[in-house]
Amino acid sequence: MTLVLLTGIIFAIIILVIPEMVEAVNTLISRAPAQFRRLQAWIEPYFHYVPLLEDWINANLSDINWQEMLKIAWSFCLMEPAVFLTQQWELFQVWQQEL
Repeated sequence: MTLVLLTGIIFAIIILVIPEMVEAVNTLISRAPAQFRRLQAWIEPYFHYVPLLEDWINANLSDINWQEMLKIAWSFCLMEPAVFLTQQWELFQVWQQEL
């Protein structure tokens, strides 16, 4: 009975949390390029104080492949919960065997 209740609670949390997490990640992904351009415009007036920073930003951040970066971020957000749940399931099985 307790195991069924615990499993039901876990699945209910997963069903409620995962869609919200997906929506949050999609929102972050869609806003990332615009926010980065806004941040870069905010920092630009200070470039003359730190020329090394300007050179680094121009060399490393000017040609970001947003699609590839967001694909990596999305896969990370999907894989980490799966890895966590798998580890928890394995721990639960070990705990159950010890009882």
